Amino acid sequence: MKKTADEIALHHAQELISLQSVTPHAEQAIAYCKEYLQACAFDCHLLHYGEDENKVANLVAMHGDKKPHLCFAGHLDTVPAGDLEAWQYPPFKATIHEGKLYGRGAEDMKGNVAAFMAAAEFFLYQNPAYKGRLSMLLTSDEEGPALYGTKPTIKWMHTNGYTPDHVIVGEPTAQASPGDAIKIGRRGSINTKVTVKGTQGHVAYPEKANSPMPAVLALCSKLNATVLDEGSTHFSASHLEITSIDTGNLATNVIPENVYIHFNIRYNDHHTGDSLAKWIKQICSEVENEFHVSINANSRNSGDSFYTQDAPYLKIITEVIKNTIQKEPVLSTGGGTSDARFIKNFCPVVEIGLPGKTMHKINEYIEIEHLNILTKLYLHIIEKYFFLN
Repeated sequence: MKKTADEIALHHAQELISLQSVTPHAEQAIAYCKEYLQACAFDCHLLHYGEDENKVANLVAMHGDKKPHLCFAGHLDTVPAGDLEAWQYPPFKATIHEGKLYGRGAEDMKGNVAAFMAAAEFFLYQNPAYKGRLSMLLTSDEEGPALYGTKPTIKWMHTNGYTPDHVIVGEPTAQASPGDAIKIGRRGSINTKVTVKGTQGHVAYPEKANSPMPAVLALCSKLNATVLDEGSTHFSASHLEITSIDTGNLATNVIPENVYIHFNIRYNDHHTGDSLAKWIKQICSEVENEFHVSINANSRNSGDSFYTQDAPYLKIITEVIKNTIQKEPVLSTGGGTSDARFIKNFCPVVEIGLPGKTMHKINEYIEIEHLNILTKLYLHIIEKYFFLN
């Protein structure tokens, strides 16, 4: 092998960033990875889920057929670039300047995918007779609804006898440099839309109407005043955030009929999506009876909280990180949701990646030095995982 793992990772990052893949249309990026991994002797399965123009391309690539089975998971779809004129460099050109690689998806998460593909190739070149299975799960549906990506793909792996023993998701989880913080779990997330229905009327004749606004104010007050919990062993306190209150009313002399409230709860292991949905309906029922309006609550749970309890697996990860960067990683469960919430139903999962300080922003970039560190971390984790087992 003439190239180093760092050089391979940078090449892949440049190629992937150059392939525009705004969610859910990452077919070209998936095809690029499939061609590359097949050349590295991976057995590749291209899986499509969804309907019509929004059909999602997913890839499962596997090398080896023995235990243990380590899988790297990631997504190749990105959020839109936004205002193209505001970018210092074109978002889909992959420009290198002063040690930084610019482009949409650089941090979230094409750089991470590039790093684990390069680490895998370098490991297989040096250890062709290793005992185990090394695989990758790549999707195009993480930045979108996440219905047709990792969720059905990990289920396909399980149904067909390919369930990993452990998974690393390459989300941008670091604080300042790769390895200084990793995710060993995530909070749950539930989104709710509440419709409060009264009777429309003229503001000068309120007795002829039934304004939903007093009920809305009371409901929002109850929601904000409730302390869901004080936190738990592995998680911070659960938090409810009202994100929108809307009547759609453009007139100044009309009492609206309907008011729509949107809110999100990020919750810990004291709750489940079902228990919170039940609590929300109870609060709505109390206000409904008090103000004689109609209230309907529609909740959608993105996934319950979870954390990895596999001590030997975490020991491998933390020891490799400590030996590589001479720093003990912070074990975190904060932040938003990720596709790890689907994987945790089948096997232990942790998330290790680049810092995320510019993800989803104009002029997204990664430090090439950070890409090199992450590639080294992934490589050392693979080595220790298979040779320890």
